[in-house]
Amino acid sequence: LFPEIEPQAIREIRAPVLLVSGGKSNPFLGLIMEELARLLPNHASVVFPDAGHQMWYQNADECRKDVEAFLER
Repeated sequence: LFPEIEPQAIREIRAPVLLVSGGKSNPFLGLIMEELARLLPNHASVVFPDAGHQMWYQNADECRKDVEAFLER
């Protein structure tokens, strides 16, 4: 289901990364996001508490606003 990626390879990503998730997503996705946040040196995180895995659909305006703000940094 997921590709095998060595943690060191993730640590070496220097580009800004926005991690976006829904608070009602399957809990294992939250664990993945936590691990990515721990490994990525240049990240920002946004969690939409009332959304599931399709936060871009369920909270479209808020999601767009946060993505645009991230891209403008």
